[in-house]
Amino acid sequence: MEDKLITIHQPMFLPYTGCIAKILAADEFTFLDDVQFADGQFQHRNRILTREGIKWITVPLKSPRYKVNLQDIRISYQTLWKQKMLTAIQYAYTRAEYYDEVMPVVKEILQEDFEFLTELSIFSTEKILKYFGYDKPTLRSSNMRGKPDDRMDRIIYITKYMNGSTYLSGDGAKCYMDVEYFRSCGVNVEFQNYECREYPQVWGEEFVPYMSILDYMMNMGNDVSLLLGAEKVCKTGKYRNI
Repeated sequence: MEDKLITIHQPMFLPYTGCIAKILAADEFTFLDDVQFADGQFQHRNRILTREGIKWITVPLKSPRYKVNLQDIRISYQTLWKQKMLTAIQYAYTRAEYYDEVMPVVKEILQEDFEFLTELSIFSTEKILKYFGYDKPTLRSSNMRGKPDDRMDRIIYITKYMNGSTYLSGDGAKCYMDVEYFRSCGVNVEFQNYECREYPQVWGEEFVPYMSILDYMMNMGNDVSLLLGAEKVCKTGKYRNI
């Protein structure tokens, strides 16, 4: 059977560089959209770099947000947050080399009034992936019936559901993931080992890593060489060097 690398990630609004790098490195990707919402994390916010330093851009949410499934989290439109966010992004990156190329993507992401956070997050990620030339369909775990409740068994189930032989995991799982158990279930595990490589930024004398992917796009366009540390393999369309 051909080796097929699968990765899975919770939907994130304008994801950070490592998330996009992981998706591009894999053969296929699933949004893990039926998990519990984690307030204060990166599911509804991320960071951009301005003249004054790091700035958070945040999607306001309706209550309640405690012990609620991510799919049930609704966006609040009581304030003009989209216009304020757009202005903040314009202010931060108007001098960036690829501003004119990337800004239409940002405007397209923010023009839709989605009711639920997952819809906006998935939409933003898919638009960004398209910008990088990613043309494969993405799946949602919520559409996969019969998934086990156990965290690790769920990942194994999704990987097999996608006919994958290997699961590409983020580095944070190293401390708890039982690799041998995965292998006993017929799924190999690779870890991303992601390090944010330095790329040109508009502001600051020192490089600031782990920004929203918007920061990379504004400064590097759709060049993945510093995002992944590898050139795209033209014949296969894969970015397999992770």
